[in-house]
Amino acid sequence: MNFKSNRNINYGKKLDKRTKQRRMSTKKMMVASAAAVLIFSTGPATSSGILGKITNSSIEVQAASLGEVQLLTDVNITANLTENTDTYTLDLNLTGTGLADVELVSPDRVAVFYSPPELADLLTVNAPANISVEILPITLSDLPVVEGTIGELTSTLNTTVGELVSAVDTILDNPLTAPLINVNGLEELETALEALNNVDNALADLLQYNDSVPVQVNPDGSIVVNFGDGLGNHLETAVQDVIIQLLNDVVSAISALEVEILGGSISVPLEPVKDMLTPLQNLIDNLSSGAIDLSNDLASAQVMGQTSVDLSATIPNPSGLSGDVPIYGAGISDSVIDLPLLSSLESGDSITFAEPVDTDGDGLTDEEEEQAGTDPNNPD
Repeated sequence: MNFKSNRNINYGKKLDKRTKQRRMSTKKMMVASAAAVLIFSTGPATSSGILGKITNSSIEVQAASLGEVQLLTDVNITANLTENTDTYTLDLNLTGTGLADVELVSPDRVAVFYSPPELADLLTVNAPANISVEILPITLSDLPVVEGTIGELTSTLNTTVGELVSAVDTILDNPLTAPLINVNGLEELETALEALNNVDNALADLLQYNDSVPVQVNPDGSIVVNFGDGLGNHLETAVQDVIIQLLNDVVSAISALEVEILGGSISVPLEPVKDMLTPLQNLIDNLSSGAIDLSNDLASAQVMGQTSVDLSATIPNPSGLSGDVPIYGAGISDSVIDLPLLSSLESGDSITFAEPVDTDGDGLTDEEEEQAGTDPNNPD
């Protein structure tokens, strides 16, 4: 079925032509969506028309090629149109998986669904989009700004606590000196320190990002869902919480540690362990206040696993459209979109309107004019 509007644009033929042109191309592009351009951006998007660019207001550079900015792979898109009494409901869904082994050079995170302007002019989105992102394991190596500090701190802690444990064990292993010492909280400190030494295990438990994000409909046919800030803030807060909790556990264990000497000439190196409270608290304060900023490190880390974007739009019924309407897209990590990038999109889905068409606006549908033997392109 061909798609027609009152402007007499045949989108079905346009879709077929695009498909044939791509089959002749030797360029291999992987696309992240059939119904959505999934871009990821921390700034507001503005549009200058389909022949121009959709850009971040502070960026006026040419869009990169799709291969350079691809973010998601194995993308599946569904576009479902439901007819109601006075409206249609258009449900769009994108699922995909973050491209593996990619170090991102941009923090951009935006979902954009793209459709012909004739359809976009009719769209109304009143509810936020639902975003779900599986968070891949994060390690300290992804966070060089804090890796060195924690590495140096845990190294010192391992040495001082190890010396204390060794001294206490020597005393307790001697039946003559064992009755002369009481120790409380040393096992708890060892447990807390072991957890800090294995911070990667705790970071690996950051499983999911779920959010509701406002949707922006642009006249050029793009539907923009900007969740870069939301994902970035979620990751930064979650990572901070994990690291700070591990540090606080060590602080609490050191503060509760008690060694009582009951007699004799025995001694243990307790003070070096207690002295670690100050650098530990300083690190906690710097992370809490943002003096140690994790955002840049997290922005360049590829932590997106299975990703899903869902939104619903409303279209008036009747719409003045008939036939198949194509919707294109891709998954990228850039905030600049231009015609060459849009033209390189290979995947496509479509929705179908079953409304009668009156191309020449004379009150007779094209089908009625064909049956009557009159020209549907000229008013009778």
